[in-house]
Amino acid sequence: MEQSQRKRIYALLNKRILTIILLFFLAVGSAAYGYGGDEHWDITIKARTNYRNWVLADPDNRVGASAVAINQDDVASGSVDEDYPTSQAPWLEHYMDPDTGEGLWGNNSAYDRAMDADHWPQVLSYYENGNYTDAYHTLGRVIHLVQDMGVPAHVLLDPHWHLIWPIEDPDWYEHTYIHTYIHTGSPFI
Repeated sequence: MEQSQRKRIYALLNKRILTIILLFFLAVGSAAYGYGGDEHWDITIKARTNYRNWVLADPDNRVGASAVAINQDDVASGSVDEDYPTSQAPWLEHYMDPDTGEGLWGNNSAYDRAMDADHWPQVLSYYENGNYTDAYHTLGRVIHLVQDMGVPAHVLLDPHWHLIWPIEDPDWYEHTYIHTYIHTGSPFI
């Protein structure tokens, strides 16, 4: 059996096993989304605030500032919407090993998802056609994927087990560090 054929069989088996697990937990009411769903909104708003301060500090930085101000809520809502619908488990494609480029359990990587037809190319298409609301909303979805690439668990292909298994094991970085930084402004805990 060829190695590429083995990889395809392995990926298919992994997806089937994962589907069974997900269906079981969805049936018993498990929610497959982040820690309350507001982290990506908070991170995006924090980035927007930092960008605004950067623009105010030096007027030469104003390129694109008005577009960001007008469409800031579209970007933030897109960054949250990337985790939905949970029935399609989009979070499975929010991981990427930076050494191999592979995603979690044989799924597409976050980079692959960001570059697929429903994400970055769609941003450009919406923008070129003057559909700025959808362009910035979809840009928010891409930003979500970029944010995930800054999370250790996402680049180490370490799934959020507490989302699919009834255990108390939240990711320390996402649950504690991000919340502390976003709400206090301090990178130190």
